[in-house]
Amino acid sequence: EARMVNDRAELAQAEAALRDRINLGLMREGVSMLDPERTYIDAGVEVGPDVVLLPGTMLQGRTVIGAGSTIGPDTRIVDSVVGERVTIANSVVRESEIGDECSVGPFAHLRAGTQLLRGAKIGDFVETKNAVLGEGAKANHLAYLGDVTIGAGANIGAGTITANYDGKHKHVTVI
Repeated sequence: EARMVNDRAELAQAEAALRDRINLGLMREGVSMLDPERTYIDAGVEVGPDVVLLPGTMLQGRTVIGAGSTIGPDTRIVDSVVGERVTIANSVVRESEIGDECSVGPFAHLRAGTQLLRGAKIGDFVETKNAVLGEGAKANHLAYLGDVTIGAGANIGAGTITANYDGKHKHVTVI
């Protein structure tokens, strides 16, 4: 259906109508939304069955959410792939890959190039960039992990920073 959009108020109304249509379609396919009016999903985002989207969730770009995952509250995911049975709370995820059965947040920031393998955990106030966490590896709180590969089962302690810039080049840290 066509709708005239002549100002920002009418644009907001058109966006709300499209959001309602997307959310209704996903709920009919088995996605649960506690507050559809506060759930924002771009056209083209793929959401698997039995996913729970909590209030304040924003799924944008080329994002895929696997079956049985719980996203939110207040979580933004952009251009990322999220596996099955993943929990992400109060966090920002951009251009990342999260494997099955991972946990992220609260208050985590996964930046471009982050990969979490099965069962990895990123906790509160952890930021990652170009980081690979092996199966079952965890960084539970208060860490910056940039340009790093962390092996399976590793436990990164609070306050850890992978500083790998020598003033001219970045280097990969391997743990």
